[in-house]
Amino acid sequence: MGVNIDKRDARLDLGAVQVRAGCGNGWVSADLDLVALLLDRSGRVTDPSRIVFHNNARTPDGTVVWSGRAVTGEDQESILFDLSRLDAHVVEVIVCVAVFDPSRRLNFGQIEGSSLVVSDAASGREVHRCELGEDHGTMRALEAVRLMRLGRSWQVEPLGRAHGDGLEPILEHYAPGIAVRLAKDESAPSPPRSRPADCDPRDIFAELVSSKPFDGYCSTTERQALVREAQLIGLDPAGAEIVLDFELERRRIANEAVLLQRLESILHQFTDDDKKLDDKERRDALQLACRPAGGCSKGLQYDVAEDYVTRFCRMNGVRVKAGLFKWIVP
Repeated sequence: MGVNIDKRDARLDLGAVQVRAGCGNGWVSADLDLVALLLDRSGRVTDPSRIVFHNNARTPDGTVVWSGRAVTGEDQESILFDLSRLDAHVVEVIVCVAVFDPSRRLNFGQIEGSSLVVSDAASGREVHRCELGEDHGTMRALEAVRLMRLGRSWQVEPLGRAHGDGLEPILEHYAPGIAVRLAKDESAPSPPRSRPADCDPRDIFAELVSSKPFDGYCSTTERQALVREAQLIGLDPAGAEIVLDFELERRRIANEAVLLQRLESILHQFTDDDKKLDDKERRDALQLACRPAGGCSKGLQYDVAEDYVTRFCRMNGVRVKAGLFKWIVP
């Protein structure tokens, strides 16, 4: 439901609106970007000056102004809208927030205390608040709020349209054909975030792993991505793998890397003596590896296991049967 901000109503006298996006002093090096898209009656941005963000900090008339600051304990960006003087050709404003992360690995849920707030710029009274990590934890960008012109008044409408691919699809939709440089000036990086002295990176990583929705299975690709995230918070790869394996075991989640090690051990038992793997041994190895372990809902994925058996035979010179009498290395 929208919130009317008609200047004729003293209770809702919001001549200027401020939108703020910020995050707490977490241990993952990332921040949030705010972008305002000023639309005309076509529902599109037709002039680059009507995209206000860190690389275009104000409209030519100064009615929409971006500002950013990084202070101890908080990273924050804000955009101030002087709605009473906004260009009459602008009938709608879409305010977006996105994770700034060139590696494209992070989402809202991984940035501590990420939030967006819309308020009356004069009194500071909040009109709308969104806790990004709680409401859109797996996403990387959000069409957060729409400001709509209704005659001489404006209306604030929360949108909540989340995107997993960042700002680019949003810009392509609302500003087709307009080139937007989202990269930041690397000559003036944000100051590094400090980690409390009593905070163990292993505990932080364990909490991160415990919050992941694995659906009963952690693939090798997911494992590698998690180890990279652990390195961002100060853990070496070996330490990260120890914590990860422990948390997956605790949650009874099938751990593809561990299951592949188990499959390799079984294959060595079957093939070390004669360097042959017959059909029965292959079936037994796959069954043992793919059967869910105690308490787990899933075992090793069958296609992953089959592919690994083939690679194991090639790497170790193990022959498999081809026809009635012929044995070959696959």
